[in-house]
Amino acid sequence: RRALNHAVDRGQLNERFFAGLTVLASSILPPHLLGHDPALRPYRFDREKSAALLAEAGCAKGVKLIAWMAPTDARDPLNPFQAILDDLRAVGFEVEVELCVVFGLADRHHER
Repeated sequence: RRALNHAVDRGQLNERFFAGLTVLASSILPPHLLGHDPALRPYRFDREKSAALLAEAGCAKGVKLIAWMAPTDARDPLNPFQAILDDLRAVGFEVEVELCVVFGLADRHHER
């Protein structure tokens, strides 16, 4: 999980896809919700740390992931998914993308 977080350049994603208007999340709770911890900081983009964490976990040769995507999202040129995939692949994650309709996601999850 930490290796994934350090692998993605969220600051660049914010600039490229959201005109710098988003707040980088440090937790599941946004700053305006009760329970948000302002002391938490977002993970820092650090490819070397990401690769080191993978190696430390015994996965120096990489980790295979499967990501599900709706066909409409795959055709959207403003979707940052490809940039995220590029970041993950740069540190050793092998990501296979499966296109599936939203209604089939639960079925696919239960098949695994």
